[in-house]
Amino acid sequence: CKYCNKLVNAISATFQFRTGDFWKFIKSFGAKVSTRASGTVDGLTDPCLIADSFAEGYRDLFSQPYDYSMLSQLLDNPCREPRMGYFSSAECLAAFNSLKPHKSDGNFGLISSNCFTNGTPLLAEHVAIFFNMCLVHGFLPSVVCEIIFKPLPKAGKPNRTDSANYRAIASGSIFFKIFELLFLAKYSSCLASSFSQFGFKKRHSTSMCTWVLIEIVRYYLMCGSLVFAVF
Repeated sequence: CKYCNKLVNAISATFQFRTGDFWKFIKSFGAKVSTRASGTVDGLTDPCLIADSFAEGYRDLFSQPYDYSMLSQLLDNPCREPRMGYFSSAECLAAFNSLKPHKSDGNFGLISSNCFTNGTPLLAEHVAIFFNMCLVHGFLPSVVCEIIFKPLPKAGKPNRTDSANYRAIASGSIFFKIFELLFLAKYSSCLASSFSQFGFKKRHSTSMCTWVLIEIVRYYLMCGSLVFAVF
């Protein structure tokens, strides 16, 4: 793709990045891309048929077999923290304030995150009761767990009549996001991520991954070795 070519060209160059040039190159990866879709995708023009086509493709992509071995290890070695406690209304208010503004609910689009960030303590109390009951009964309503995948055009792919030139963006329930914020705030000490993970990680970004790749290639080239990369 266009960005891969830019990265390869940068790596194969002299590696004499000045500070400003390097970060200008990194920031270029975040260029805004038009999200306007085509009225014809894979030869289909009916909106319902186009939606069904994307749904079938995403069903195959996101229904691959999952390795539960790591999950089994976590269950066999529980966190050495005190027994799970209940969420308080104060913790719910803190979660409300952590939500990004103007985010719509992925399932229905009927409510916005602003409904919670501008909510009263009474709302936080009711939400706390709801999630505490979910913990007591070990159950979350399916409507809270549902995620909608929205196809957006890929950068550098001018042909928008081909479904392969779209990527899936997941949009979930605001209630599930609040539950996630509550859980992470209370039990983050029990969780850990991979050292190799850069995306979807606090204080990390894929720009850091690009910098690591460039530094690794620079090191081996300076040592006289060959470097092979696959994109």
